[in-house]
Amino acid sequence: MNNKLYQEIRNGNKKPCGVYGLSNFGGLAIYEIISGVDDKVTSGFDFGDGVKHLATTKIFYTVSGRAYIVRYKRRYYFDNILRV
Repeated sequence: MNNKLYQEIRNGNKKPCGVYGLSNFGGLAIYEIISGVDDKVTSGFDFGDGVKHLATTKIFYTVSGRAYIVRYKRRYYFDNILRV
């Protein structure tokens, strides 16, 4: 299932539902949120040369209730991600 989703993203058939700007050229793009017992999100980095480093990661919560994901040992909070 993930391989088919990843191919759709790489081919440009699936557009992001949220973005987090990391520079003037691009940043982290959120493509799908999977609800379940453990909520997960499919994301990848896009800096103008195509989507790289696609991964499905678990959504974590702080003690105060802020949702975030961890990519490359860095937290990306959902309240900073812009909806597209």
